[in-house]
Amino acid sequence: MKKTERLYVVTVKSQRQWFRSAVVKFMFTYKKGKA
Repeated sequence: MKKTERLYVVTVKSQRQWFRSAVVKFMFTYKKGKA
């Protein structure tokens, strides 16, 4: 149970990090194209 919970937490954290980096990339390209 604990092993699965830890794996879940790690997956959620990595997904959140990936989502954040994707948003940053999107905003960067959006501003670049708008400017």
